[in-house]
Amino acid sequence: MDLKSKFGHQKPEPDNPEFLYYDSPRNPGVQDTSGLYFPKAVVDPFVLEAREQVPQISADNRGLTNLFSKSGNTQGPRFTFEDSRALVIAAMEDYSPELGRKAREIFDAGYDQAVADARARTTPRTFDEWTKQQIPRSNPAVRWRLEQVAPGHTQIQCSNPADSEINPNKYSVIDYQFDGTIDSVVFTAHELGHSIGDDYLRQTTKMNQGNTVNCTHKDNPVHMQETQAYFTQSILYGYMQKHSTELEDKFPGITKAAQDHLKAQANVYLQRFPIAIDARRALQSSKNGELANTAVTERWIGHSWRTRSEGRELADGVEIINSATPGTRLYERGTKLLNAEVESLHSRPMGLFTALGVYNQVKDLPKDDPRRQAVADAILDKNGPSTIDDVLEAAEVERSDLREFAHSAVTTALGNKYEGNTTPAAIQPKNGQPVSSPAPV
Repeated sequence: MDLKSKFGHQKPEPDNPEFLYYDSPRNPGVQDTSGLYFPKAVVDPFVLEAREQVPQISADNRGLTNLFSKSGNTQGPRFTFEDSRALVIAAMEDYSPELGRKAREIFDAGYDQAVADARARTTPRTFDEWTKQQIPRSNPAVRWRLEQVAPGHTQIQCSNPADSEINPNKYSVIDYQFDGTIDSVVFTAHELGHSIGDDYLRQTTKMNQGNTVNCTHKDNPVHMQETQAYFTQSILYGYMQKHSTELEDKFPGITKAAQDHLKAQANVYLQRFPIAIDARRALQSSKNGELANTAVTERWIGHSWRTRSEGRELADGVEIINSATPGTRLYERGTKLLNAEVESLHSRPMGLFTALGVYNQVKDLPKDDPRRQAVADAILDKNGPSTIDDVLEAAEVERSDLREFAHSAVTTALGNKYEGNTTPAAIQPKNGQPVSSPAPV
């Protein structure tokens, strides 16, 4: 795959400060599509946004952040399986005919039967049972395994790629516990994005040891996997906001529920950026033969339900590398804990905000504007494995636009109206000199 350099995707030299954890953490030094992460040029603007927003979040919105906990997300209107399908298909059709067609195709493959089975089942599977249960082969395709659970008890939301360990079929299968809340509706759109991306990717061929084979989910760059799903999720959020008046008649409270759900995710994920920064700095200190700063970990202990556990892992990692001897198994465990914190930034946090930013670029274009479908094709791999370079190019985002791009995404996610051209001034450090980008993460 040809790696572009417009936004920083090229093979870097070791420790190149222009890249943020570019190599695959599982295979250091290996440059293949599965090891591609967001380039530093794309991440840095979001780091700046997080610096501005996190203090406000931690002070004022802890209760809202807990809405993103499955057990805490039990308020708001209730939805049936059929409601969820209708809303998601309507949103995809509102975006583009092609996306609507793909959504209908996947829902038409066994959804009704899966709903009937879910309503007939009295005891939901446990998480352990789900992870060990092989998906049976089926023809015609059955692309859904559903269960109905009480509000706040969802454990399983997953799109199993074709030809994967749990799914031997030639198509993806969505595993889902539906609890009737806005969370279940939103993540139905999310998992649909994974499945559409998997379908498109399998239509692309590649050469493997002289043979022509179909691509699989393993050819998808790591940084694009969640971005795909958050794109279809963003389309649903946009649809519910756009049609709020008519939807409120049928689902009173849906507008606020959807806005709070997105804001809760943003609150949690924005806090991931400074945690990742602290982890990266701790690793760098240790590499330089210095003790990592333990004070930075204290602010994460006692935060929201999500950051509390991750902050604990950060604190444990710092404590280990400060006390263990480099090269020992204990020291390696500490570095793995910290590396995991850096790696996780490139999955859901960057996926959510990048998808929102891309959606903002095209949402107000006429429905027949080819750029809408071009962006969907790039982000969902219709023309083969894509990087974020391909997506930003389709959305006509230039490198100089990335600060504004990040600001639009975060502003939208936090429930504020994005007016455009409102990029905050450069952050001023204590010495009064403006900063164009944050310290290396």
